[in-house]
Amino acid sequence: MFISDINKKFLRISFVYFCISLFLILFGAVYEYFSHGVYSYFMIYAFCIPLVFGAFLYFIKALKANPSKLPSASDILYSASIATFTVGSILKGVLDIYGTTNRNTVAYPIIGSAILIISAILALINKFNKNKELNNGGYYEK
Repeated sequence: MFISDINKKFLRISFVYFCISLFLILFGAVYEYFSHGVYSYFMIYAFCIPLVFGAFLYFIKALKANPSKLPSASDILYSASIATFTVGSILKGVLDIYGTTNRNTVAYPIIGSAILIISAILALINKFNKNKELNNGGYYEK
């Protein structure tokens, strides 16, 4: 079976997200071990964000028979939204374990969602431009 360079790139990205998830499992376990019996679901399940939305989705992308492209600006923004959600979850978990609150933790889901929406818009624009190019025989109208 032939694995293209594009598929290898997506497999590498998937592996990196998987490693990040493993690190977050270890980090959450160690942090909660020293938290004197106090725990936070935000800390416990922080690993799920990069695992499901990063490793799993990029693995699916790598398994596609003919992947369309290398990671684009929309993929980079998508990764930024995953990072924003993950950092927000860890920060919320740390604050919960510490026993305090902070109103600024509300910003993480809002900013992560905004980045995710921008990523989706860019992906749609790229798809529209690709379809337009294919419909014109490979050339743009001028």
